[in-house]
Amino acid sequence: MTGRIEYTTEKAKAEGFDGFLQKPFNLKQLEGLFGSVTTTESETEIAFPDFPAFSEMMGNDKEAMTDILTVFVQSTADDLVLMNSLIEKSDFAEMQNLCHKMLPMFTQLGRDTSFLAKMNELRGKNAKEKHYRKWKDDALQFMAQTDELMDLLAEKYGIE
Repeated sequence: MTGRIEYTTEKAKAEGFDGFLQKPFNLKQLEGLFGSVTTTESETEIAFPDFPAFSEMMGNDKEAMTDILTVFVQSTADDLVLMNSLIEKSDFAEMQNLCHKMLPMFTQLGRDTSFLAKMNELRGKNAKEKHYRKWKDDALQFMAQTDELMDLLAEKYGIE
């Protein structure tokens, strides 16, 4: 299992692995490697219907999902403050690192990750601000979308 985008099934097999999962993954992909998982009747209702892939990955365990989303909200609030500071400082390299950190969870939640993915793709390639001139505008748009996500989590699910 890896979160590295450039890693492939072929590379994993060439290195001696029997299987490969790209993070984030869902329960069906996990079952494909290890076999089916039995679910109970109570798991038929999705605990967090706005996040079906996350719900599936977590086996619809509402308590675990609530705990994870609570930490997510707290860390994302800190990340947004940092993101704003990086925009003000024009710190393109650190923004790439922050986007790399944020990308997996936003992907698992099914959010628009185009900004995070683009910054992550440029990470480690000696890319400069000139390679993505509108990164600040896109970062501000991402921050506004993230504020909406935080409002949804607070208002609909009571997670703050």
